[in-house]
Amino acid sequence: MPLTTEDLRAIGELMDNKLDAALEPLKTDISEIKERVVKIEVTQENVILPGIQLLSEGHSGLADRLDRLEELPEQVEDIQNTVSVLKHVFKEHANN
Repeated sequence: MPLTTEDLRAIGELMDNKLDAALEPLKTDISEIKERVVKIEVTQENVILPGIQLLSEGHSGLADRLDRLEELPEQVEDIQNTVSVLKHVFKEHANN
Protein backbone atom coordinates (compact mmCIF):
# COMPACT_ATOMS: atom_id res chain seq x y z
CA MET A 1 0.00 0.00 0.00
CA PRO A 2 1.51 3.34 -1.06
CA LEU A 3 1.83 6.27 1.32
CA THR A 4 -0.69 9.05 0.91
CA THR A 5 -0.02 12.74 1.05
CA GLU A 6 -1.60 12.77 4.48
CA ASP A 7 0.75 10.00 5.62
CA LEU A 8 3.74 11.93 4.31
CA ARG A 9 2.62 15.10 6.10
CA ALA A 10 2.18 13.18 9.34
CA ILE A 11 5.66 11.65 8.97
CA GLY A 12 7.06 15.11 8.23
CA GLU A 13 5.48 16.56 11.37
CA LEU A 14 6.85 13.71 13.49
CA MET A 15 10.32 14.27 12.01
CA ASP A 16 10.07 18.03 12.63
CA ASN A 17 8.99 17.47 16.24
CA LYS A 18 11.83 14.99 16.85
CA LEU A 19 14.32 17.29 15.18
CA ASP A 20 13.14 20.28 17.24
CA ALA A 21 13.37 18.21 20.42
CA ALA A 22 16.88 17.09 19.49
CA LEU A 23 17.99 20.63 18.64
CA GLU A 24 16.60 22.28 21.78
CA PRO A 25 19.57 21.33 24.02
CA LEU A 26 21.94 22.56 21.32
CA LYS A 27 20.08 25.88 21.14
CA THR A 28 20.41 26.21 24.91
CA ASP A 29 24.11 25.41 24.76
CA ILE A 30 24.68 27.95 22.00
CA SER A 31 22.79 30.60 23.95
CA GLU A 32 24.94 29.94 27.04
CA ILE A 33 28.10 30.06 24.93
CA LYS A 34 27.03 33.42 23.46
CA GLU A 35 26.50 34.81 26.97
CA ARG A 36 29.93 33.60 28.06
CA VAL A 37 31.57 35.07 24.98
CA VAL A 38 29.97 38.44 25.68
CA LYS A 39 31.23 38.32 29.28
CA ILE A 40 34.71 37.43 28.04
CA GLU A 41 34.66 40.29 25.54
CA VAL A 42 33.55 42.75 28.23
CA THR A 43 36.26 41.53 30.60
CA GLN A 44 38.86 41.75 27.88
CA GLU A 45 37.84 45.27 26.94
CA ASN A 46 37.42 46.65 30.46
CA VAL A 47 40.05 44.78 32.46
CA ILE A 48 42.67 43.05 30.37
CA LEU A 49 43.33 45.64 27.66
CA PRO A 50 43.69 48.55 30.13
CA GLY A 51 46.04 46.38 32.19
CA ILE A 52 48.16 45.65 29.15
CA GLN A 53 48.19 49.37 28.33
CA LEU A 54 49.43 50.18 31.85
CA LEU A 55 52.14 47.55 31.59
CA SER A 56 53.20 48.95 28.26
CA GLU A 57 53.38 52.48 29.63
CA GLY A 58 55.36 51.28 32.64
CA HIS A 59 57.74 49.38 30.38
CA SER A 60 58.27 52.47 28.28
CA GLY A 61 59.16 54.47 31.39
CA LEU A 62 61.57 51.80 32.54
CA ALA A 63 63.22 51.72 29.12
CA ASP A 64 63.76 55.50 29.30
CA ARG A 65 65.31 55.18 32.76
CA LEU A 66 67.55 52.37 31.60
CA ASP A 67 68.76 54.50 28.70
CA ARG A 68 69.64 57.30 31.15
CA LEU A 69 71.37 54.84 33.49
CA GLU A 70 73.47 53.52 30.63
CA GLU A 71 74.78 57.05 30.08
CA LEU A 72 75.63 57.46 33.78
CA PRO A 73 79.07 55.75 33.76
CA GLU A 74 80.28 58.15 31.04
CA GLN A 75 78.99 61.13 33.02
CA VAL A 76 80.67 59.86 36.20
CA GLU A 77 83.94 59.37 34.34
CA ASP A 78 83.73 62.94 32.98
CA ILE A 79 83.08 64.28 36.49
CA GLN A 80 86.03 62.28 37.87
CA ASN A 81 88.30 63.63 35.15
CA THR A 82 87.15 67.19 35.83
CA VAL A 83 87.70 66.78 39.58
CA SER A 84 91.18 65.37 38.95
CA VAL A 85 92.08 68.34 36.76
CA LEU A 86 90.67 70.76 39.34
CA LYS A 87 92.66 69.06 42.12
CA HIS A 88 95.82 69.30 40.08
CA VAL A 89 95.23 72.96 39.25
CA PHE A 90 94.34 73.74 42.89
CA LYS A 91 97.51 72.03 44.16
CA GLU A 92 99.63 73.97 41.71
CA HIS A 93 98.07 77.28 42.72
CA ALA A 94 98.31 76.38 46.41
CA ASN A 95 102.04 75.63 46.05
CA ASN A 96 102.75 78.97 44.31
